[in-house]
Amino acid sequence: MKQATREAWLRGVIVSIINAGMSGLAAWLVFGRQASIPVVGMGGIALDALPQSAVITFMTCLMTGLALRRSGQIPSVGWGDLTVQSLAAAFVVAVLTGAVGWMMLTALTPTHWTSSAVIAYKMVYGAVLGLILMRPALWFAMQDVRPLSRCRSILLRNDTRPPT
Repeated sequence: MKQATREAWLRGVIVSIINAGMSGLAAWLVFGRQASIPVVGMGGIALDALPQSAVITFMTCLMTGLALRRSGQIPSVGWGDLTVQSLAAAFVVAVLTGAVGWMMLTALTPTHWTSSAVIAYKMVYGAVLGLILMRPALWFAMQDVRPLSRCRSILLRNDTRPPT
């Protein structure tokens, strides 16, 4: 296995461990004192998957991009461009995983869970999502985000001329 591949997988494992820990902590803070947590509805597990997926995606893309830029593997661009790029990915992934998660949770699981089951599920979900997202996040971080800067500067100038 190449050194770069080994380092990428090691970063993926580290990201997954961090995602699992943060997901478990967030689940404990939100659901820890409840005896029974519904799968659907307000305060349910399925609805909570949307922000969890968005935050995991955002942080994975942002941290991957920052690490690659710091190591010099990709050119440095503005902090705002990387943030906008990561937010866009977070929105798309949250919608997709939220829809799939909603269908799976409602079709395959009991209607109520205990808090310990929710915390364990959230930790596993956070770790697996981090591992799944690691490779796309590397690709995404290496994309040229300069067009975002151009679009933003045009919008801020209120200029109607096309970019040159």
